[in-house]
Amino acid sequence: MLIDFRLRKGLNNMPFCTNCGGEVAKTEHFCANCGNPQGDDKLSHKHQLDSSSKSIFPILLLTIAIIVLGGIADNVFSIYTNGQTEAQNKSNDNLKSAEAIEETRGNSTGNISNVGIAAQHEDWVFYRRTENGGGLYKINIINGEQIRINGDDAWNINVSDEWVYYNNRAEMWHVFKVRYDGSESTRINNDNCGNLQLVGEWLYYRNDDDRNNIYKMRTDGSERTQINFDQSYYLNVIGEWIYFQNRSDDNRIYKIRTDGSEQTRINDDDSWNINVLGDWIYYTTPGESGKIFRIRIDGTQKKLINQDASANINVAGEWIYYRNDDDNSKLYRILIDGSEKQRLNNDKSFFFSILDDWIYFQNRSDNKKIYKMRIDGSDMQLLY
Repeated sequence: MLIDFRLRKGLNNMPFCTNCGGEVAKTEHFCANCGNPQGDDKLSHKHQLDSSSKSIFPILLLTIAIIVLGGIADNVFSIYTNGQTEAQNKSNDNLKSAEAIEETRGNSTGNISNVGIAAQHEDWVFYRRTENGGGLYKINIINGEQIRINGDDAWNINVSDEWVYYNNRAEMWHVFKVRYDGSESTRINNDNCGNLQLVGEWLYYRNDDDRNNIYKMRTDGSERTQINFDQSYYLNVIGEWIYFQNRSDDNRIYKIRTDGSEQTRINDDDSWNINVLGDWIYYTTPGESGKIFRIRIDGTQKKLINQDASANINVAGEWIYYRNDDDNSKLYRILIDGSEKQRLNNDKSFFFSILDDWIYFQNRSDNKKIYKMRIDGSDMQLLY
């Protein structure tokens, strides 16, 4: 508005003589000062414009400066904002990637603590059987179709999007992998292994050829790495930590980072059948007749869960499933707070794998055949 006003004011003033610069009325044809003719074609607004330009020039410069600086500021802010957004997006992508890796588990820790007789990927359950030559099988949970993958004596079964990983008992418990269709069977290592767990891009295991120490390797067998130097059982790989029973220290519960650092003792109990779920560790104690206890992952808030001689515990959801040796090894469950104890069957039941709403187990009342039943104990059926 200031610029328009100044221009308008300058243009409305009296014209000046083109010769001497004196003021000349618009109606005059000669300059009263020098006599120079002043027709319409002789009249000039140069002086007015020069004068007006002199008065508005700083304002124009200031306005241009504001516009330019404003544009630069906008660009700088836009670059900063975009940079921050890109950095945040990258951070989110990394977090999602890390979460995706963590979610890529070949089987649950509770199932592996029960020697991993079954694992599931989408509509297929992969399991081991002993009859008719035994071997590694898969069954479709929708239509019941069963397919023999190979003849290996598979334990600690883990599955990914393309492969089945397992310990082959017939081959000194070495780790093998095979495609779903049985092709490309490959020995990954030459260690006598236990507690095999697929987590992300790594396989963690107990190396029984090296004093039961914890090892890890890539899924192709590369980067074989020793993690600790203690006799370690009941491995539970949770995030960046591995929880385990340390038989080099009276079976106490320890944890160690997956890179081998910060090994820490958690409790002082003789601890077996270890399951880690959330912020809690569940275990049995032979000195307490096999009763189930739980403690926080920092070793605090120890609590007694039941009074039964318990084994093969598998914690899933709000329930602890276990073999009750006070009742002829029948399968029981109890809520994680110790309430609502229930007997689920009347058979000698060992090694529980919990997959969705089903429990797969070895039935020693029927020649160690694999059975399944609903997690509430209903609909029990022979798998083969």
